[in-house]
Amino acid sequence: FKSTLRRISMISVIITMTFIWLLLCFASVVTLKQYAQKNLELTGATMSHSLEASLVFNDALAANETLATLGKQGQFAVAEVLNA
Repeated sequence: FKSTLRRISMISVIITMTFIWLLLCFASVVTLKQYAQKNLELTGATMSHSLEASLVFNDALAANETLATLGKQGQFAVAEVLNA
């Protein structure tokens, strides 16, 4: 009887630990996705504020220089700026 209870207890612990591990993995993925989305939004805001003057005055050279400077800082790999 004692060994049966011990086996049931071990199975219960293993199942519980596996479930907790899965929940932690899921929470980590969701948190990382939210962090990446927020980081992308901040990068977009930084680029829009940095390029605002260049776009207002239709200065393509200044826009390219600003993008090159931000790109060297490692904020993005590829950027495309369109002016209507």
